[in-house]
Amino acid sequence: MSTGTLPAARPLIVPRIAVFAGVAVLLLLGLLQSPFFGEPQPPAAPVLPALDDVVTLRIVAVDGDAIEVSLVEQQNVQLLQRFEPGESGFLSGLVRGLGRDRALRDATMLAPLRLGRNGSGGLELHDPLTGNRLVLRAFGTVNEAVLVRLHERALAAHSGTANEAG
Repeated sequence: MSTGTLPAARPLIVPRIAVFAGVAVLLLLGLLQSPFFGEPQPPAAPVLPALDDVVTLRIVAVDGDAIEVSLVEQQNVQLLQRFEPGESGFLSGLVRGLGRDRALRDATMLAPLRLGRNGSGGLELHDPLTGNRLVLRAFGTVNEAVLVRLHERALAAHSGTANEAG
């Protein structure tokens, strides 16, 4: 028979688990209200450096796969170069990519693009309608050279029209 002694007391584990679970729930609720789990915030617009030697160009597909690049100055549009189909795959891809992006915004490819040099001297193509900026060096030197030549031709045409006006 038993002598009336109680078994040895076990440590109180249940209250420790309850406290741990409560703290975990509070932390989880706090995290869910943090910016990590809240509604996604749009990224802040990057501050982009100004461009030098800027020319305004219209680059459009015409007659199927031909590409025309024109200098746009106020109300004047001057054809700089026409690339026949297969002549510049890079420009064709560029027009298709820009066209898709503009189509998502219900914008036309007739709106001009800005081409100029950034602070480090690299050539950039800027789409004012979408806010996109392409650093052309990223596409390789051969592809960049296509737009370098167009940029030089546009600057020469621009200075020629400025000299005629002045």
